[in-house]
Amino acid sequence: MLKVHIRRTLVAAVIAGLLGFFLAARSPKLYEATVELMAGSPPITIDQNMPVDLKQVLGPGISASLDSDIGMLKSQRIFQDGLTEAAKDRADDSLATAKTFNELFPMFDLDVPNALNQYNPDQQRVVRLRVRAYSPDDAASIANHVALAFASYRAERTRKSVKDGLAMVTDAAGKAQSKLSSIDAQYRKLKSDNNIADIQEYIRNITDTLESFRTKKALAESDLASANARLASLKVDLSKTPSTKSDSVTNQEDPVVNNYRQMEAQAETELANARQIYTDDSSQVKRAQEKYNNLHKKRIDAEKNAKTVRSATGTTTNPTYLDLQAKVSGAQADVDGIQKSLAPLNASVADYERRAAEIPAIETKFLDLQRDRSVFDEQYQKNKKWSEDLKAASEGSTSQIQSMAEASKITDPVAPDSKKYIILAGIVGSLIGLAYSFAIESFKLPVHTSWQLAELTALPVAASIPMMPKPLARRHYSEIKEGGFKPIESFRYMAFSMMAKENRPKVLLFTAVGEDVDSTAAAAEFAVAMSKTGSRTALVDCDLRLPRLSEMFGVQGRSGVAEILGRTILPGESTDLFVSTEHDNLMILPAGAASSSGLSDFVTSHMSGLIEDLREKADTVVINCPPVDVFADASRLAQYVDETCLVISAKTTGYRAIPVAQEILQKSGAKGMSIVLTNGSATEEPFGGRSGVTARR
Repeated sequence: MLKVHIRRTLVAAVIAGLLGFFLAARSPKLYEATVELMAGSPPITIDQNMPVDLKQVLGPGISASLDSDIGMLKSQRIFQDGLTEAAKDRADDSLATAKTFNELFPMFDLDVPNALNQYNPDQQRVVRLRVRAYSPDDAASIANHVALAFASYRAERTRKSVKDGLAMVTDAAGKAQSKLSSIDAQYRKLKSDNNIADIQEYIRNITDTLESFRTKKALAESDLASANARLASLKVDLSKTPSTKSDSVTNQEDPVVNNYRQMEAQAETELANARQIYTDDSSQVKRAQEKYNNLHKKRIDAEKNAKTVRSATGTTTNPTYLDLQAKVSGAQADVDGIQKSLAPLNASVADYERRAAEIPAIETKFLDLQRDRSVFDEQYQKNKKWSEDLKAASEGSTSQIQSMAEASKITDPVAPDSKKYIILAGIVGSLIGLAYSFAIESFKLPVHTSWQLAELTALPVAASIPMMPKPLARRHYSEIKEGGFKPIESFRYMAFSMMAKENRPKVLLFTAVGEDVDSTAAAAEFAVAMSKTGSRTALVDCDLRLPRLSEMFGVQGRSGVAEILGRTILPGESTDLFVSTEHDNLMILPAGAASSSGLSDFVTSHMSGLIEDLREKADTVVINCPPVDVFADASRLAQYVDETCLVISAKTTGYRAIPVAQEILQKSGAKGMSIVLTNGSATEEPFGGRSGVTARR
């Protein structure tokens, strides 16, 4: 095979080389003239932070002018101007025609020393113009006039760019200065309206004063709560104390105990008020808790040592009552005094809270003005600087022509190069020949024999169907449903080999590889062959999109797989859906009502339920599905069946499609796989000779 490829490649290379030599000999002679000139901007320092629109204005004359000079030198305009002047110089009007321009401009080129990606904006370079024409004099004249046309254009371009850029930055500086004046006026007005000298100091004063008043208010409210609690406690004690007492001797509680009880109640009230205002770990709460604990302990100790006080009979004013009255009056005065002091504190807090609420708006205005002023001040300073730079910039130096092209120096034509033509043509020809050789071999990619399939896939070829003439094939498959039909010998062998296996597969799935291959006939013939062994066989049409198997046995349109999976009919009721055939031990389950849906559209539990129900109803279940590499139906069923049979055509199935289909099934959980080859050779395949279908017909 390698020798064949080499021979085809060499033949194509020789033919192409001869063609290249013929083209070189017939092509017109071309002469080349060169002119060196200086390209690049003058040494002017330009701020690279200029805005894009200003750079666009300055670009043709100053900004990155070396790059723009190279682009202009390569432009059609400069070459056309040079060609027009050369036509006048040579007194040859044909040089100024569109035909000459279209022929010579594609050959016009520049030589730029050092790559352009290494240059700096302030550098200049010597650039070499290379012009080709059909005579030495024309080439020299065109090259010289192209250089002169560029020099003239470049000087005018630089002057105009500087002028336009200066007008732009001067206008921008004026606008920025006008904005700055407006912002300064707004800044002064904002300070005057709010009587603010320093915004940060103003915010700090408002915040500190507000916090001070809030602290004072909180302390006053705490004192008020304590005073109210003490007043309430005294009023309770006063209501319990009689205003008079009897002089007769009576027993009464020790006044020390009673005094401690009152103080304890007052301390408890203070503790409750402190907890409402402060956290439990604050010093105020801790002091109140300690006070309450001490009074509680003293009251307990006093009750243990209490003595009964005897009093004489008679009625007199109770001094305890009078003392409590005095204390109530004092406590009421304290409450009134604290409430009176709270009023101005509340007013001050409200006033400063209002001022604090106005701070964000005032601060935002100040910040906006400061930001705007900073922006426009920066714009003004930049445009002022750029304006001064452009005023100081020169008009740009004209490109200086270093040397002129002379016709006397142009002696030998530069094109066509016969050696180059022959070499390039030979290379192209060899590539074409090699591609042609591989293209021819690519047509041999389809698999033709069983042993090729076995080597490619490492899978057994369970059966092979020999190639039959189309009329014979149609008649053969139309007779499958008849009781006297005899399957092809390879399917009989396949059936017997399945029966002989120790753990023979019970559920087999037939699917094709490729859209042009149909597995219907193979599935039907194998099912008939199995039924003739005495095994109860169920043939199931799971191609819901194109139910060819149902059409083959004349049961299309009847309820079947689609109804079971769609739960229109439960799996347990599927016995009534099986249709008996003219073959003993063979029944068929139709695809069901016409549907464009496939098996992948149904629930997984319905799918597994269908397979389990089929296992119970037959010894062998043969399922037919659409091609595995076209629809996902076979991938959906592969994990539930015992073996999958790949139907492959020796005529149309591509060599590379088989491993792909095999990998799809393996990833889908297929337990076992085998191959059925169709359109095989009647002489090279087993059971394909005299015992094949062609011999029996």
